[in-house]
Amino acid sequence: MERGLRHKWGQGAYRYHLGDSLKIAINKWKNDRQESWAKLGIPRNIKNIIGNLEEEFRGRRLEKEEIFEIVEKFAEAVMAASKTLAPVEFERDLINYFYEETDLFRYAEERLEAYLAEDAIEKIEEAARRLTSLDYELYIIGKLHPTQAITDFLQLVMSSYIWGFDTECIILCRSAMENAIKNRVGSGYRLVDLINVAKQEGILNDEIAKIATSIKDRGNTAVHEDPNSTKDIRKTIKETVRVISVVADEHDPFATPSWLKNLTT
Repeated sequence: MERGLRHKWGQGAYRYHLGDSLKIAINKWKNDRQESWAKLGIPRNIKNIIGNLEEEFRGRRLEKEEIFEIVEKFAEAVMAASKTLAPVEFERDLINYFYEETDLFRYAEERLEAYLAEDAIEKIEEAARRLTSLDYELYIIGKLHPTQAITDFLQLVMSSYIWGFDTECIILCRSAMENAIKNRVGSGYRLVDLINVAKQEGILNDEIAKIATSIKDRGNTAVHEDPNSTKDIRKTIKETVRVISVVADEHDPFATPSWLKNLTT
């Protein structure tokens, strides 16, 4: 069904797209928080914060509204810095004071929670789509018998892909595959040598060895050369699961069945 029509047959909250409903909830929370600051004694520790700041910055009487504005600006500065890695443009004395005054820091963290929640909303639908696209790979992984380390790597691969951390996903695919091959042929080799040894020992055939080399090269590019050169992410995950399945269980889940090969020859 078309996205615009998807919820028209629902009722209650289901009439609306999930992202829209979450935005309404977040905005209500933000408004409630601001109104709470406007009322005396809510939150309880605001009076203490104001008193401490007045003592710290003598000659600058800070009203409650100004404290709220400082908290908001601090959260905005931190959020901007996290995206650009640029220095936080904020008064140095106040930055230091935020870390000393735990209540003030906590209220700034509340504002950051709202920022992050708003950011996450934009990723929800894409995350769900990406998760469903991994159905066969997840099925295969569920049938594997890898070591715990390989399982942990694969879980990180899936989580990174689902939430859009594409560069990290490529790097983790390389690490998961390397761990699997090391587990069969032993450590002490570079990955290129591990692949060659696995090929010489008959663990990898020519096709799978070529795929493993391609995964290695993509991971190396992401780590050492260009973290934005993430291409064929979905394909890389599929190929990583394929190599690990061959190495760990001696089974190629993506190989063309012999009966189909006979039909095409």
